Amino acid sequence: MCSVIEEFKMCYDNLMKQSVIRIIQVVVAIVVIVLFVYVNGYEKHYGPEAIKHYGHIDLTVFYVAGTTITGSSYFSSHHIYNQKLFQPLIERYHPVGTGKHFLYPPSAAIFFAPLAKFSLDDVGKYWATSNAVLFVLTYLFMILFLLKDRRWYKFRYSIVLLAVTFSHPVISQFATGQINVVIWFLLMLFVLFFSKNRQLLSGGVLAIAMMTKIFPVMFALPLLLHKKWLALVSLMLTSLVIFWVTFKWFKFEDWWFFISERFPKIAGGEIAVKHASKSIYGTYRGIVHAGYFEQFGFTKEQFIDLTNILQIIFTLGMAVTLIAFTIYISKKVTKETATHYAIITYSVYMVMFLVFSKIVLLHYLIWTIPVYLFLLWKKPIYKHVIYNISIGLSLWLVFYGHGLNTILLHSIKPTTLGLMILLVLVAFAVGDPNLASKQTK
Repeated sequence: MCSVIEEFKMCYDNLMKQSVIRIIQVVVAIVVIVLFVYVNGYEKHYGPEAIKHYGHIDLTVFYVAGTTITGSSYFSSHHIYNQKLFQPLIERYHPVGTGKHFLYPPSAAIFFAPLAKFSLDDVGKYWATSNAVLFVLTYLFMILFLLKDRRWYKFRYSIVLLAVTFSHPVISQFATGQINVVIWFLLMLFVLFFSKNRQLLSGGVLAIAMMTKIFPVMFALPLLLHKKWLALVSLMLTSLVIFWVTFKWFKFEDWWFFISERFPKIAGGEIAVKHASKSIYGTYRGIVHAGYFEQFGFTKEQFIDLTNILQIIFTLGMAVTLIAFTIYISKKVTKETATHYAIITYSVYMVMFLVFSKIVLLHYLIWTIPVYLFLLWKKPIYKHVIYNISIGLSLWLVFYGHGLNTILLHSIKPTTLGLMILLVLVAFAVGDPNLASKQTK
C-alpha cells in the first residue's frame, strides 16, 4: 500500500515540475484528439446499432469452419472449399452479402474449432472482448519488450492509441470478428524471439502465424538471409507437424485445392474488388475504373493489361529491395542493437507489403501501429516539427483517410498516400546512422 502511495506522490511531484503551459498543451492535445476520434470514428461510422452485430461476418466463417472439425455441422470438414455447400451453412447464421468464403489454409479451421463448442452469439461477445484486450496488451508488449521503454504511458505512445482506437481499421477487427489482432500479436512475438536469437521459438511462432494466414511467410526471408538455420528448421518442422495433424480431418486434395486454386486467387487480388485496395495497385486500378484515361482515347482494357505488367515489376522490385535491405541490416546488427534492427526489419517488410500488394483491405492497417510507435520512439513529439507532422499526417490518412470524400486525381486514395508517406519515413529511419542508438528522451 505504501509503495502505491509513494508512486502516486512521485507522479504528482513530477507533474508539478512541469510548466503550466506544458500541462495545458498536453491537456488540450488530448481533448482535441479524443473529440476528433469520437466525431470522425465512432460517431460517424458506427454507433450502438453497429455494435449489436459484432462478430457476425468474418467470425461466422471461422465459426462454421470450426463446426466441421467438431462434427457439429452436417457436412465434412473437407467441404469448406466447396462454395455450394459452405455458403448455405454460412447463411444460416448471417444472410448478408459478405464473408461467404473460407480464405485460409485447412490448418486454420482446426485453430477455430474450439469456437464451435459455444453458440455464435456467445462467441461473438467473447471474441470481440478478447480481441480488444489482446489489442491493448500487444500495444503495451510492443513498448515494454521491443522498444524497451518502461514508461509506456508517455504522451507520444498514448497519442497513437488515442488516435487509432475508434478508427475503422481497429473497430472493424471487433465488428466483423477478424483474426488480424491475433496475427499482430504472433508477429510481435516473432520479432522479440528473432531479436533475442531464440531460433526455435521464432521459427515456431512464425509457423503458427503462417499456417493461420499465409502472408507471414515473407518473414522467413530475414531468417534465411540472417542465416538463422535453426529457426528455419523450426519453421519447417512446426509447419509439417501442423500439416500432418490436419489429415485427421482433411485430405491431400484439400491442401492441393488451397495451394493451386484458392491461394493464387488471394495473391492475385481476386478475393476483393481490386480498385478498392489501399495499395498503389488498387489506386491505379481505381483511376482506370473511374475512366480517367478514356478522355485521352485509351480503353480500360489497355490499362488493365499495363497494370498487370506494372504489378510484376512492383513484385520483383519489392523482392529485390527486401533482399538488399535484409543483407544490409544483417551486416550492422550487434547483440546490443538486435531488437531495434528487428523492429525496423518488421517495419520495412510490413509497409512494403501494404504499399505494393494487390489487395490491401482496411483491417490490415492495424499492422502499421508498431511502425508508428517505433518512429515516435526515436524522436520526442515536441521537437523535429516536420518529422512529427509527417507522422501525424500519415497516421491520419491511414486510419481515417477512407472517410474523406475528396478523392485526389479522381481515384488516388488518401489511405494510399498515408502509406506512401509512411514508407518514406521508414526509408529515412533505415538511413539514420543512429538507428539503433538509445532513444531520444
